[in-house]
Amino acid sequence: MSLPGSASSESKDALQQIVDRIKAVVEEEKQLLATVSFNGLDRLIARKDQLAIELSRCAKRIDTRLVDGETRALLDEAAKALGSNADLLRRHIEAVSEVASLICSVLVNASSDGTYTSSIASRGTRV
Repeated sequence: MSLPGSASSESKDALQQIVDRIKAVVEEEKQLLATVSFNGLDRLIARKDQLAIELSRCAKRIDTRLVDGETRALLDEAAKALGSNADLLRRHIEAVSEVASLICSVLVNASSDGTYTSSIASRGTRV
């Protein structure tokens, strides 16, 4: 990640800040997904989008031929955090899909056994 002069140190500092923020937002999302309420998920997604833009801009300033071990370690940290986050989101989506399939199955079965037919409405309610 070596850039001429002091820019190298500034670029590493900027990259370190971005990686730290990525890890923080991923951890916050993990905690949010573990709760019943998803309030704030949109805010987290927006933060992740902003971090992706910042990381992209930072990467454009880096001469990849001159990347040192410390910089590679920072990028590996970010990759590990994002990979873990992707696995968590994949499992969450699979669980939501499974629940949705169960609900659809119950509705289809209830519909086919006459539970939800128009004849029920015409009979009136029983007390």
